[in-house]
This record gives sequence, C-alpha cells and structure tokens, in this order.
Amino acid sequence: MNMNIRILPILLVTAAIVGCGPKDDTSTSTASGTPPSTSSDKAATAAKPDAGENSVVGTWTISDKTVSGMTVDLQDGGAMQIKAPFPDIKGVTVQVDGTYKLDADKLTFHMDGTKLIAPDGADSSVKKKVDDANKKLVGGPTKPDETDTIAWKDKDTFTGTNPKGDVITYTRKA
Repeated sequence: MNMNIRILPILLVTAAIVGCGPKDDTSTSTASGTPPSTSSDKAATAAKPDAGENSVVGTWTISDKTVSGMTVDLQDGGAMQIKAPFPDIKGVTVQVDGTYKLDADKLTFHMDGTKLIAPDGADSSVKKKVDDANKKLVGGPTKPDETDTIAWKDKDTFTGTNPKGDVITYTRKA
C-alpha cells in the first residue's frame, strides 16, 4: 500500500487524540482547570501552564482504544510534543510538535509539525522509508487549533472533551 495512504490514519488519530471521549458532567474540576483544592481559596482565575503538582505540565499517557503507547508531553511555557508508535514500520515513532494554552478549563492545542523518527540502530532500509515519508509530510495539511474542555479526576488524571463530545483520559506518567 502507498506510504501516503498508510500514514494518513495514524496522523489523523494522532491529531484527534489531543482532546477526545462521553462528556463527564460529574466533574469536580475547578474554574482554573486544576484539580480540586483542599484550600478555601478557589478563585476563578485563568490558569497558566506551570510546573506545579496540580497542573497539566508533565508527560501524560493516553487511554484510547485506537492507539496504544501514545504520550503527550505538555511542557512548562506551553510547548507540546505528542509521540505514538507508527504501525507500518516496527520501532518507528510518529512525533507531533506544537504548543498548548490553558485558560481556565479550556485547553487549546496548536500543531506545528509531524515527523517520523527511526529507532536508534535502524537499518538503512528503515531509515530510507522514514526519510521518504518525512519528505511527503513537509508542507502537508495542518489541523486547525482545537480547544478541549478539561475535567480533573484527581491530581494525576484528567479528561479532555473535544467540541464533538469525544473524551480522552490523560494519566500522568510516573
């Protein structure tokens, strides 16, 4: 099968995964998008990405039936990186770089670029397939920004609900 056609489903899943699963109306999320606090001060202020214990900053594993092994790294300062196994070539990873912004319980993702990464020690045929695929990805279509509503389950778990109502569970990677 043509590499362009085979790579499209994984790119679409990767792009969609950054905020997808049924909306949880029983959420105990605060207006700041952080898990419920035990302190009496629960002011509804816009949250900025920070490295605190109760923030979205960190590396998250995704609970989704379509892709296993996907991680989302939300870095202090708003940088983001998504990684997932590429199903067509063993050991190859799909990487999406971009940015995110947290405003109260709204998490917006912007994807700048997608590339495939060959594993260390890959043979020349695998490297060539990865290089060829990456050349086809350059200048390809980009996904518009997506804003998801997040709801905290606890300090290490939150859900993201996209505008279509799909929910994805994010679990902080230990």
